[in-house]
Amino acid sequence: MVWIQDRSNPMSPSRPMLAVVAASIATFTACAWFEPAALPPPEPEAAPDAPPPASTNSPDVVLITLDTTRADHLKRYGYFRDTMPGLEALADGALVFDRLIVPMATTLPSHTSLLTGVWPHEHGVLGNVEHGGERFIPSDHLQSLVSILAAHGYQTAAFTSAAPLNTDSGIQRGFQTFNAAPKAERSGDQTTDAALRWVADAPRTPMLLWVHYYDPHNPWTAPARFREGFDQDGGAIRDWMESHQVARVTHRPTGEQVNARGAMDAYDAELRFMDNQLTRLFDGLAARGRLDKTLIVLVGDHGEGLNQHNEPGHGLVWEEQLHSPLLVIAPGAAARRVPGVLSMPDVFPTALGLVDLPGEAEFLAQASGKDVLAADYTPRGVLSQTSIRQLKFGVPQTYTLTSDTFKCEWAADGTTSLWDHASDPYELAPVTDAARLDPCVSEGKALVDAQIARGKELGGHREKLSDAEIERLRQLGYVEEAPPPTKDAPKPPPADQE
Repeated sequence: MVWIQDRSNPMSPSRPMLAVVAASIATFTACAWFEPAALPPPEPEAAPDAPPPASTNSPDVVLITLDTTRADHLKRYGYFRDTMPGLEALADGALVFDRLIVPMATTLPSHTSLLTGVWPHEHGVLGNVEHGGERFIPSDHLQSLVSILAAHGYQTAAFTSAAPLNTDSGIQRGFQTFNAAPKAERSGDQTTDAALRWVADAPRTPMLLWVHYYDPHNPWTAPARFREGFDQDGGAIRDWMESHQVARVTHRPTGEQVNARGAMDAYDAELRFMDNQLTRLFDGLAARGRLDKTLIVLVGDHGEGLNQHNEPGHGLVWEEQLHSPLLVIAPGAAARRVPGVLSMPDVFPTALGLVDLPGEAEFLAQASGKDVLAADYTPRGVLSQTSIRQLKFGVPQTYTLTSDTFKCEWAADGTTSLWDHASDPYELAPVTDAARLDPCVSEGKALVDAQIARGKELGGHREKLSDAEIERLRQLGYVEEAPPPTKDAPKPPPADQE
């Protein structure tokens, strides 16, 4: 389907021009902040020896990951602004999971858990970059879903937008085409251009296409037109900030001051811009008939502090940094809301319960995640942890175990907390309830021990990053020189990224 909109005004209505594909996809393109752009000429891609093609009866898989996307900044999850109208329309035809709590509010570990179906301590990736400029690369014994599908004849292609997911991150394994940001990051329109070029030339055999958008990550540079109307909801934004106890001003570790109202508007504008790019991507897929029999997984890798709990960024274990959106569309699956908590390792085991993919048994055999839609699934708490990078800023290693109604927290320094989400969804005041806290912490510690033990069995290794890659990560705020705190000097504030 192709849609046209007045390019000078992103709020103007769209008009359908070609025939319908699916109602939800059609509505998606109609509602999004569409801003068409001419595609640059195609770039050559190096291709390895192709495996035997998969059966043409196998469904395509389209994976969209939304970096730094808070669930509660989307209307579908209760936000007062319609920041992503296209996604809202798409959700009308999707399974919408209410409580995806990611295992770590950090890009590379979260994505690695998504693609392997295991927890961070199992795959070993505990930050975007380790101390000393190294990365941990998971064991060759741990396969991603991508590698499995590629071995069964799928075309596999990835288009990523920032250095944490570049070609030396380990995440590229199994992709026959891996198109990464040439510098520290690139905007969503550039990533969409590259993806659409590949889709235009792709043969009509089953594909796994992954597109990663990074636009909501600081710094926020969306064109001013994507903020239109925000200055007219002053009362609503003030009420929202007060209910969440958002600090009016915080500071990043660099000393940069972050004004909450300005940050909210700039962040939400980036969500609108990203929504625009989703429209272009789905338009291109629909025009080439790649949405007729397709498993679509659209998921956020983590959230963002935006001055809540005095944190402008992410990497910690507050609700707003862990709670991320998850939408799944599968052939024949009825749209509905899905309550209950789940985590990144559960995403593909759950999605694979809705379709049949070649080699899925291999993936499910290694996965620690569960199919939360299965008839025999028993709800359980999900584990989250701080990024290893936080240790550089004086934050002790901290874990949480989140259930449907409460969350317990424990740290390496011995502190523990309990949060009652039924009465305190924004985690504003911990409660005293040893009858719930102590068993929860004991269960969580046992899970950590088991995951560490499995990680040792799986193995893996560290690789030194190149100087160029370290510089790209430094430009994004992931690498910095931070002298250790002294006894007399105050500790620097926690990192606001990963």
